[in-house]
Amino acid sequence: MMANNAHSNYHHNNAPPAAKPHDVRLTITWLHHSSARVLETVRPSLRALQDAALAYIRGNPHAFENVTAADIASTPPLPLPPAHVRPGSSAPLPPSPPAAVQHSGGVWALRAVVKRAWFGDESWDLASYRGGDDLTKLFASLGGQGSIPRLEVEVDYPRS
Repeated sequence: MMANNAHSNYHHNNAPPAAKPHDVRLTITWLHHSSARVLETVRPSLRALQDAALAYIRGNPHAFENVTAADIASTPPLPLPPAHVRPGSSAPLPPSPPAAVQHSGGVWALRAVVKRAWFGDESWDLASYRGGDDLTKLFASLGGQGSIPRLEVEVDYPRS
């Protein structure tokens, strides 16, 4: 038991400090649809930038062109509570969504990739960046040029 507490404290004490949020200009390109340009405040990380782009599309799908009912029909998957949690319930289970929606996932199945960053006049390719999720050092070294960084995020359905 003591080993678990020591292990837990090790990770807690060595966790990186929470990065301060930065204003960014996002160009969100939803492939086969169109692009949108938005201002966001995010932590300097690839995941935060991806999440911001996906949240924008999910909340504003009609800001893009060629959006079909299949693109927006799905809702996020919600797990049903186990049967032992609903004893004696006579309520019917909710209906399943149509098969096409189950397979496509609509906007909930989208994936995002941060492609490029502009800090001032400098452009940086991030599509093949292998430095991990944390972009704090990049934002600190390049973001102090007096302008709001611009990042390009490409969004599409996963390829099977």
